[in-house]
Amino acid sequence: DGNHYLKLSDITELPNAWSKDLVFNSKENTLYIAYSEKGVWQLNLTTQSAKQITDVYATELAFNVSQLLMKSDGKLYSFDFDSKKTTHHHAINGRVLSISAYKDKSYVLTSKGAYLLVEKSTRLIEPQIIINGEIQ
Repeated sequence: DGNHYLKLSDITELPNAWSKDLVFNSKENTLYIAYSEKGVWQLNLTTQSAKQITDVYATELAFNVSQLLMKSDGKLYSFDFDSKKTTHHHAINGRVLSISAYKDKSYVLTSKGAYLLVEKSTRLIEPQIIINGEIQ
């Protein structure tokens, strides 16, 4: 109602800590929350069950149909929803500046250009030196 606030950590198992980013998966009714010092957590809003899914300290999150992307210290990591494994994307060159995802595609803006990620393939779609920016 705008007048009352309740910390999610008071009613769930989420950490009582500052978050850096969060994304909402409406299909699963789930929040993915990046904490500054607690990794990335998953909160099922239907059951209010919370669990840490990775210890990556992410500052930006995005998700597509198969994975959660995480920007951390200029690098790109992903959490695969099926295997429940976290991997570092070594095929991305340059410092990661921004990430975005929609349906089965993900986009990564780095200091050396823009990348397209589709399933397991990574392709440089715009090679260019970039100082700062955001992909949307």
